[in-house]
Amino acid sequence: MSAGCLLVSSELPDGTGLGLHREVSSRALDLTSVLVLEKEDVRLCREAFQSGVANWIMKGASDDEWLAVIQSAIQRNNAEVPGRRKRRTRRMRIDNLTSREMDVAKLLSNGRALKEVGAQLQISVQTASKHRTNIFSKMDVSNQVELHQAFEDCLDLLEQAKS
Repeated sequence: MSAGCLLVSSELPDGTGLGLHREVSSRALDLTSVLVLEKEDVRLCREAFQSGVANWIMKGASDDEWLAVIQSAIQRNNAEVPGRRKRRTRRMRIDNLTSREMDVAKLLSNGRALKEVGAQLQISVQTASKHRTNIFSKMDVSNQVELHQAFEDCLDLLEQAKS
């Protein structure tokens, strides 16, 4: 799927452009949004930027201004898409870990040795080792440093798993 730019009007009849932007963002589509304003609205621009809109433009802007804003949004999108896709993949992999694998993975990603993992979780070192093998396979990592990096990318998901 190729990435792109979404132009959303601040004056949509069935709601705001920000609502459309949020819906697109929630569906993890690889689009960067630009808010098209009918009139200057600082509050709306602030809210737009806080929700991840890349830029804004006034409806009556010149062709050159439109082109510059759209090109900038597409460049930003192309720069961000690989990272977003990688993060989504890592999140899906974390979701595939069992509860026990998640417990082991958290400890391993924090630099704990298998002996420490086993002691803390009251399992044998061999069992901890089997979990590590499964975790590395599911997460597509080859060592604890890569596992730590994968978890760092998805800290929000790990926080949800704690609760």
